[in-house]
Amino acid sequence: MWDYRSVDEPSSVESRGKKLVTLGQIKRTQLFQNYPNPFNPETWIPYRLADASDVQITIYDARGTVVRQLDLGHQRAGAYQTRGRAAHWDGTNETGEKVSSGVYFYQLQADNVSLLRKMVILQ
Repeated sequence: MWDYRSVDEPSSVESRGKKLVTLGQIKRTQLFQNYPNPFNPETWIPYRLADASDVQITIYDARGTVVRQLDLGHQRAGAYQTRGRAAHWDGTNETGEKVSSGVYFYQLQADNVSLLRKMVILQ
């Protein structure tokens, strides 16, 4: 609920009434460019979910070999774009070793949606 007011002078405030403001529903699941990109040693992978889903992000090297899987569990529909909500990758493989510099791909899998993007790590 927002309270709209107009200010004509610093000491004069007139109420314009209240209006309920709702944010639009996310219409489709999206995968955005990671940030920072290129990165070292960590990056965030932002996305939006149109529907509640089990979410997994798989990271591949340039040859298509799986480097790391991030199982994010069941998530509600919504935006996961800020550092506190976006997926985080620390630049390591499944055994905790730092990966080498180069091009990598990340794939978002959320129920029946699969999206892919490219990122670069510089050591």
